[in-house]
Amino acid sequence: MSELLATLLVVTLARSPLPAVVEDEEDVGYATPLAAQKGPFSYYFAQTNRSELTDGRTRVSLESGFAMPQEGYAPLRLTVDNREGPEQTVFIEYRSNPGRGGGSVKAEVRVKAGEAQTVALPVPTLFSGGSVEVRGGSSLGRVNTGHTYFTQTYGEQRAILTLSDAKGFQGFTGVEPSTSSADNVVATLEPAELPTDATAFVGFAAVVAPRQGSLRGLSEAQRQALERYVLSGGHLLAVGTVDDLAGFEGLSLTHGEQPYGFGTVAVFEPGEHPQGDQLIRQALPVRPKGLPPEWERRNGRAKVLLPQATAPLGTFLLIIGLFTLAIGPGSIWVARRRGPAALLFSIPLTAFLTSVLLIGYSLVADGFTVHGAAYGITWLDRAHNRAVTAGLTAYYANLAPGAARFEYGTALIGSSSTSGDRVATSLDFRDGLKTGNDFLPSRQYREWGSVSVLPSRARVVVKKDGARYTVMNALGAKARRIEVNVDGQALVAEDVKDGAETTLSERTDGPEPLFTAKDRFPRGAMSRVLDVSDGEFVAELDGAPFVPQGGLAVQLAQSVSYVHGGVDR
Repeated sequence: MSELLATLLVVTLARSPLPAVVEDEEDVGYATPLAAQKGPFSYYFAQTNRSELTDGRTRVSLESGFAMPQEGYAPLRLTVDNREGPEQTVFIEYRSNPGRGGGSVKAEVRVKAGEAQTVALPVPTLFSGGSVEVRGGSSLGRVNTGHTYFTQTYGEQRAILTLSDAKGFQGFTGVEPSTSSADNVVATLEPAELPTDATAFVGFAAVVAPRQGSLRGLSEAQRQALERYVLSGGHLLAVGTVDDLAGFEGLSLTHGEQPYGFGTVAVFEPGEHPQGDQLIRQALPVRPKGLPPEWERRNGRAKVLLPQATAPLGTFLLIIGLFTLAIGPGSIWVARRRGPAALLFSIPLTAFLTSVLLIGYSLVADGFTVHGAAYGITWLDRAHNRAVTAGLTAYYANLAPGAARFEYGTALIGSSSTSGDRVATSLDFRDGLKTGNDFLPSRQYREWGSVSVLPSRARVVVKKDGARYTVMNALGAKARRIEVNVDGQALVAEDVKDGAETTLSERTDGPEPLFTAKDRFPRGAMSRVLDVSDGEFVAELDGAPFVPQGGLAVQLAQSVSYVHGGVDR
C-alpha cells in the first residue's frame, strides 16, 4: 500500500511540473517581417527522389526529400497513375517514426479510369520521417511500404517554395545556390502541382512565382489554397502585375508589397531582384509553446496558461504532513494503546485513506471537465463574409476527451520542432480534419494553435445621429472594448453586450495587448489587428468565439480575443 501511495503522489505531482508565473514576461514574439539574416541571401535546393510503392496497373510513387519548415506543415507528395486501372479510391496513411512524434496522417484520393493525380498529404513538422502505406483495389498489384524523409530546416534556416524549376528561382533572386550550408532551403514545384489544400504548405516562409503569368493557369482550388496560405500569415512573391494574381481581391498595388490578412503579397517587375529581407518572413501568426525545458521548470520560469495545470503543492504538503504524523507519532500511540500487532492494520489503513483523500481531492478540484484557456486574433473580411483567425488554446483534462474534429479551412499547429516537448497527434484529412484520441492526453498540459479561414457574418455597425455616433456589437460575444476610427475621429465604447447598441465617446488611450498569452503571438500579427485606420475597428472580446475548439466541450478559465475589421455604416 505504501508503494501505491508513493506512485499516486508521483503521478499527481508530475501531472504538471510547471510552477505558476503571475507576472507577465517580455513579449518575445517575432516581428513580421524578420530582420535580414546575417550576410547576403543564401540558399540551396532540396534534392528529391522517387520510389515506386505498387507494381500493378495502378501505380503509386512516393517523393522524398521535400523541404520542411520548423513550424507548420510540409506536403508529402504521391503520384497515383491510374491510366491503366479502373476508377477507384486509394487510401493513404503516413506513420511517423516513433522518435519523430509517433503520429500518423490519413487521407484518400478518388481517381478516375485513365487519370493520373498528384496528391499532397499535409505532414506536421514533427513528423519529419516515417513510412507510407497505400490501400485500394486489386489493380494496385503488390503494395510495398515506402520509407520517406524530408529535408529539414535548422536554427535560423527558412523553407521557401518556388513555383518553378531551379533556374527560374535563381534568375529571380540573382543569387546562385550554395554548394554547402545556407540560410534557406528551397523546394521546387511546378505551378500545376501546387497543393489544393493550404494546410500542406502553411509554415513556409515564402511562396515564389518567379515567372510572369504562371499563376494564371492555377485551378480554382489551387488559387483558393494559395490565398488562404497568404491570409493565414504566408508571404507571396510574384513577378508580373496585380492582374496575374487572380483570386486576390482588394489589392491596390501595381508593384511593391502590401499586407493581405496576416500575410503579405509582393509584386515585382520582370528582371527586378528582391532583397534578402523581402524573402524572409515569419510565416505563422501563432506559436504555441510545448512543455518548457527542465531548467525552466527548476528555476520557476516556466509559464503556463491554466491554473489546473499546476500542482497544488500546499494542499499536497498538508496531506503528506498529516500522513507523516499518522505513520510516525500515530503508530507509536497505537502500539502503546493496542499493541504492536495493531500496526499491521493501522499502517495499511492510513496509507489507503491517504490515497483515497488524494484521489478524491483531484476529482473534486479538476473533475472530468476539459479545462481550457482560449486566445485569438481575428481579421474580419466583410467583403467575403469570412473570419481569418489565429487562435491558441491551452488544455488540461483529468481524462482524455477523445478525438477532436475541425472544419475544412482550419490548420492545427503544434509546438515548434525545436521545442523540447514533441506534441503530436494522429490526423485524418478524409472528412475535414479529425484528430486521434491522443489530441489531449490525460493529466497533461497541452497548447494547440490554429489558423483558420471560415465563413462569418460578424460585424460592427456604426451610425451617426447628429453630432454623436453609436456602435452596435454583432460579433457573437460581449465586447469589453470597441474602438473605431470614423471620419478621422478615434472613438471608443466599453462593456457592449452582444447585439447591444451604445454611444461612442472620444478615445483617450489605446488597447493593452495581449492577455497572458501575448508571447505566443508575433508582434507583426498583433499590429495587423490593433492598428486602426479610418473606417476600421478593433474590439476586445470577453471570449474567443472565432477560435475553433474541435467540437470538444471545454470549460474556459479565461478567454480573450481581438477582432479587427471595417465598420458597417
